[in-house]
Amino acid sequence: MPITIKKKLENCTDQEDDEVKLEVEMSKPSLELNWRKNNVALQAGNNVEMHVEETKHSLFFKKNSRTEQGYYCCETADDKTQAKLTVEKLPICIVKPLRVKIAIYKHKALLECQVSHANAKVKWYKDNKEIKANNKYNLISKDVYRQLYINEVEFSDEDTYTCDAIDEKTSCQLLVEEQVINVVRELRDVEVMEPSPAHFEAEINGQCLPPHL
Repeated sequence: MPITIKKKLENCTDQEDDEVKLEVEMSKPSLELNWRKNNVALQAGNNVEMHVEETKHSLFFKKNSRTEQGYYCCETADDKTQAKLTVEKLPICIVKPLRVKIAIYKHKALLECQVSHANAKVKWYKDNKEIKANNKYNLISKDVYRQLYINEVEFSDEDTYTCDAIDEKTSCQLLVEEQVINVVRELRDVEVMEPSPAHFEAEINGQCLPPHL
C-alpha cells in the first residue's frame, strides 16, 4: 500500500524568536520520510528538531529567525506536500530611553539608550538633523546599547538629541555647564630689584574659558 500524506503542510507566518512547528500526518506509521527546505535536504541540528509520533511527523524550530524563512517540503516515495514559512521581523522597541545629560564644557558627553535587539539599526539626530560619525561624534553599537559620544563639548552643542530605531524613538536634552575652576596653587609674594620685572604664577585645575565667556 502506498504511504500518503493525510494532513498536509500549511503556509504559516511567525515572528522572529518564536517557536515554530511544521507538522504532517501520514496514512500509516513510517520512517521513510524526508524534509527539505528550498529543495535542500534538512538534518536535525542545534535549532532544528525532527519528531515522529506514530503517524505524525513534525519539524520544530526552537528559535525562529529570518534565515529559517523559505519553502518546506515533506515527501515520501509516494506523496509530498509543500508550504511556505514567512518570518516577520520583530519591531524594535526602546527598552531604556535617553535621559537628560549635563556635560562639562570642553569635556566628552555620552548619550545612551537600550534597544530590544542587538542587531537593531538606529540613526541619531540633533534637532532633527542627522548626525554622522566624524571627529566630533562617535556612534557606537554595543550589544543592545546604542551610544553617542560628543567630543570637546561646546555651548553650541546644547540641544535636543534623538535616537531613532524606526519603529520607536527616544529623545533627550543635552545641557552644557561651565567647568568649576579651583586654584590648586595660590600666588606667592615676590621681591624684585627695580627695574626688574615681577612674575606672579598660580595653578588652576581646569581649562579657562575664552575671554568672551
